[in-house]
Amino acid sequence: MMGRNHVLVGMAGWLVAAPPLAAAFGDPLTAGEIAAGTLLCGGTALLPDIDHPNSTFAHTLGPITQGLCSFVGAISGGHRQKTHTLVFAALMGVGAYFLLQLGWWAVFGLFFLCGSWALRLLGPTKIKYALFGVGIPVIAGGLAWYIADTFEPQWWMVWAVVGGSIMHLAGDIVTKGGVPLLWPLPGRISLGMMQTNGVIEQVLTPVLSVLILWLGWTYVGGDITAWFDGLRASVTA
Repeated sequence: MMGRNHVLVGMAGWLVAAPPLAAAFGDPLTAGEIAAGTLLCGGTALLPDIDHPNSTFAHTLGPITQGLCSFVGAISGGHRQKTHTLVFAALMGVGAYFLLQLGWWAVFGLFFLCGSWALRLLGPTKIKYALFGVGIPVIAGGLAWYIADTFEPQWWMVWAVVGGSIMHLAGDIVTKGGVPLLWPLPGRISLGMMQTNGVIEQVLTPVLSVLILWLGWTYVGGDITAWFDGLRASVTA
């Protein structure tokens, strides 16, 4: 599955699963937490591709991250090997937990990186890089600053990281290549339903986009409307 759809699958997966699961466990998410978690889960849905030197993650810091991805790919057995497992997803969750113990800067850094990855892959490529490339880190930084000022490190951030990694695996399982999901047990799991960047995946992009917009408005639309109503009332007062 291509990076763009990994982000969309991560976002859609969070919106479908996180709010009802949190409510079922007696700790419902606020609209702000749902929105921030959607961004985080979408961004971290790219993490398993840390094994690929041409991935979005690899281009984050140029030669530094490209070298890191080449190293990870070499020690993990190549693309779609050990980083595409449930063990890797669990390790990402453990890493996120300890990272978030650092407080404000950890939240900012996590959301800045994930926001940058997600924004980089959403939207028409030519327009995005010609007119919006410089704005990506500015917008991601602004969002990350606001989120870090609004939310202290919380449990749902860890689960968004784990969820993003798992949604990446789910996206690759439906392709013909599959993933070694249950490593260290042998074998790969593949549903073989589509070819990477094939016709089915290209159709999936608008479907996921509509689903995200619909669910996002369902959970967050009321708060957005109330905010605009308050802003209009303060301006006209």
